Amino acid sequence: MTVNDEARTALDEKQIAVRAAATRELALNGGFDDVERLVAMATEDKSPSVRLYAAAAAGSILMRGRGAYDQTQWTEKQRRSVLDWVGRSDPARIPSLLLSYAAFADTDVIKRLTRMLRDPRYGVRAGAAAAIRRMALSGACTREGPGLREWVGDALGHRKLPADAAIELVRLIGETGWSVLLPAARKIGASVEDVLTEASARCEERNHPKAWAGVWVDEGRDVLDERPAVTSDWLVIGEDVQPTDGELVHEGQTYRRLWAPRAGADGSHAAIQANGRTWWRREDKALIAFILETDKGLASADAAELNRYVRGSTATAMRARALVFARAGEGQPALDELSTALKAKKPRNDLYFIEGLAWRALGDGSKARESFGRYLEKAKKKDPWRAEAESLLQNL
Repeated sequence: MTVNDEARTALDEKQIAVRAAATRELALNGGFDDVERLVAMATEDKSPSVRLYAAAAAGSILMRGRGAYDQTQWTEKQRRSVLDWVGRSDPARIPSLLLSYAAFADTDVIKRLTRMLRDPRYGVRAGAAAAIRRMALSGACTREGPGLREWVGDALGHRKLPADAAIELVRLIGETGWSVLLPAARKIGASVEDVLTEASARCEERNHPKAWAGVWVDEGRDVLDERPAVTSDWLVIGEDVQPTDGELVHEGQTYRRLWAPRAGADGSHAAIQANGRTWWRREDKALIAFILETDKGLASADAAELNRYVRGSTATAMRARALVFARAGEGQPALDELSTALKAKKPRNDLYFIEGLAWRALGDGSKARESFGRYLEKAKKKDPWRAEAESLLQNL
């Protein structure tokens, strides 16, 4: 029995905690065949928490077929089925079920959601706004054109749009960078003043190189996808770029800049998107951790450009910069970064491995052997660089 089969069986258990856990498992690994059951649970289960988890799980599964990372999109038959299942429910009872609509960014669905922004029931408005937000922040938007943006603009101009819905849409302008909608937002008045100030500032910031400069990592998942992150790509953007109208053409690819929620973290975070994919900015300790994790993948790096963003004079920062230089075959800058740390009374043992890489890059086999030897004297069997050091030592 697979993990999914176990989760499906657990949906019938009496314990609330077991059913809730099963829906969370299917949210991560389930498929379209699970959606109808989850939608039914979202409307019929006696537990409010299970209903909430089931609705979220259905939305998560459906978003994977939206067209961001998963190129296998839902068929028209599947789309009609989902709209039928969700359409039978009372959105006021379980507003989060509306998140399932975020997987289908076509005119009928968008029109339905923008109409719900004017529903007299607050929960329905909030659910519709959340679905529009998820739809707009998905990497799939970079493949679909401006249709959603235009509908949001129309919704902003509607004279019966409630203040809470207007606030959510204006905030979305800042998150997505839809600066063309700012004039419509300014006409709304004092009710959106605070979020409009933030949205305007974010739209303006996108036109400055610093908003784009840095190290960006593709975690292999769409915005709000809670599956485990797996680094699939990364790129470095320099400070000499020239964004236009809030977008950047970099190495033949057109990127948009976002502030978006990130799974497992609070608040909004800097991200860029292109061709369905999302890259998140890495800074400070997170950047250093990324470098140490990426390790051998740094061989293709423009070391000087990457290290520009590894700021600080801490031992960890210098070690990270040294590793970048050494993996990229730039031995002398790596040794320069290591010089202070290696003079310590008890240097970290792994510094000798990086030193060995640096000497090897400089073509000094004798000193490389000495450094690798010193590292291996104290390296434990499970040290991540031990096997590589032994192999390199044998081939010098």
